[in-house]
Amino acid sequence: AYFFIIWFTGKREKWAVHPRATLVQIGKSFITAAPSLLVPIIILGGILGGITTPTESAAAASVVAIFLGTVVYRKLKLKHIPRILERTGVVSASIMIIVAMANILGWTLALDQIPQAIAKFMLSLTSNKYVLLLLINIMLLFVGMVMETIAAIIILVPVFLPIISTVGIDPLHFGLIVCFNLVVGLLTPPVGVALFTTSIVTKTSLQKLIKPIWVWVGASVAVLLILTYVPGIVTFLPRLLFKH
Repeated sequence: AYFFIIWFTGKREKWAVHPRATLVQIGKSFITAAPSLLVPIIILGGILGGITTPTESAAAASVVAIFLGTVVYRKLKLKHIPRILERTGVVSASIMIIVAMANILGWTLALDQIPQAIAKFMLSLTSNKYVLLLLINIMLLFVGMVMETIAAIIILVPVFLPIISTVGIDPLHFGLIVCFNLVVGLLTPPVGVALFTTSIVTKTSLQKLIKPIWVWVGASVAVLLILTYVPGIVTFLPRLLFKH
C-alpha cells in the first residue's frame, strides 16, 4: 500500500528518476553496506537469542555503530560524539515526556474501569463477530491516538480476550489486529509518537506533517480492514509452520 502511494505521488509530482542500477552496482553497494548490517543483527539476534535485553542490545549496537563510523567508514569523528549525545538526549526526552503523559491517561482509564465498561457495551450491542471486530478496531484506532502502545496492550488485551473467545475469534488473528491498530496510532495526533519523533529528527513542524499523514493513515486502515476480515492472511503461515 505504501509502495503504491510513493509510486503515485512520484508520478503526480514528477520526481526525478535515476537510472536502474546494474547487478554489479548492486553487488558493490551490498559489499559496502555489509558491515552496517551487523547493527540490526546484533539487536535482533541478541534479543531473540536470549543473550541480551533490548536495552543491552541497543547499547551494544551503538558501540558497533560508533566503531563502524570511526574506523570502517571513517565518516564519524570523535569530536562529533558530544553533539550526537546531546541530540539523542533531547529527542529521547521529548519522546519520553509524551509516553509518560500517555501512560498517566492509560492508568487513569484503567482505574475508572472505562475499558471494561466499553467492552460490556459492545457485547450488549451485538454478538456478531464481524461487527464486534469493527467496533474493536474503531476503539483501538481511537485509543492509539491518545494512549502509549505498551500501556494500551496491558490494559485492553485482558479486557477484549473474553469477548473474542465468546465469539470464536482466533487469538493469534486478534493479536495481530491489536498490534497493527496501535502501530497506526503511532502515526496519528495528538499522541503520535512516530509523528513527533519524525518532526524532531527532521526539524519539520508538526503542522507541515499532519496534513499529508492522513493519506498514509488511510492506506494503513485499508490494510487493517483486509487483515481483519481475511484472517487467512494472518494465520496461514503459523498454521503452515507450527500446525496451529
